[in-house]
Amino acid sequence: MKDGKRVVTTAPLKCAEYRDDFSVSMKLESYPNRDSTVFQERFGMKDCHTFIRGTLRFAGFSSIISAFHDIGLTSDDKAPQSVKILRDLLEFRLQNTSFTSHPNQKFIEKATSGMSSQDVGLMKKAFMKIDFSHLKQNELKTHQAITSIVKTMKFLGFFETNCTVKNDGSQSCLDILSQVMAVRLAMDDQDRDLVFMRHIFHIMDPRTNETWEHTSTMVASGDSEASGGKTMMSKTVGITCGIATRMVLEGKIREKGVLSPITREIYNPILSELEKRGIRMVEES
Repeated sequence: MKDGKRVVTTAPLKCAEYRDDFSVSMKLESYPNRDSTVFQERFGMKDCHTFIRGTLRFAGFSSIISAFHDIGLTSDDKAPQSVKILRDLLEFRLQNTSFTSHPNQKFIEKATSGMSSQDVGLMKKAFMKIDFSHLKQNELKTHQAITSIVKTMKFLGFFETNCTVKNDGSQSCLDILSQVMAVRLAMDDQDRDLVFMRHIFHIMDPRTNETWEHTSTMVASGDSEASGGKTMMSKTVGITCGIATRMVLEGKIREKGVLSPITREIYNPILSELEKRGIRMVEES
């Protein structure tokens, strides 16, 4: 819901908005995540003029993944057995694509500078399939998106001859891309994960017409494997689940069935115990 109207899109990544109001040090973007209106009703907030459940990522994420969608790299289509390296997958998705003049030709040439003529030709065909219309001809954003896409494809190994994949003909395009990403994006022993959560409420008191903004924010980093610690994702999810499980075993949750933690009986004790373990939201008005 946005400004009192229901908004529907089949391409949420192309609706990403740059956010400079969350962090001074991190460049972030947000995009809608699935059906927000389901949660609006569940949380008893039907009268909200704007209600958006979104995902936060580092700026540039949506342009890259959206480009992969457009090319067909994240498709459930089966990849032929001839796909043995990541480059084969790209060539398979571009086999019926030809390069003609491109409105962003100068940016493409700059981003592919130094690459072999074969790789440049492949990237030019790839950009013929990528939709940049959501950037509304913003030259800076378009240039940044094109540069990020090329850098990411280099990093993942699309132009390497030894970036082999397991493929017996039953794997989808997404399966093959996921194989490579699981290796190239794996955390090493020194890496730590970061969890960023923010709720923003714009509130009006109907008695006084006074309006204000309230934010609830959590920025938390996990421990590295080398330090013997746990990731923040495992802490926030695992500890929360553990607390809820113990509450069930001790008979502290009276309701039966599969429950969502949206009642005070469930969430208040969980939040209190999480706070004792250093997992908390910072509330500001």
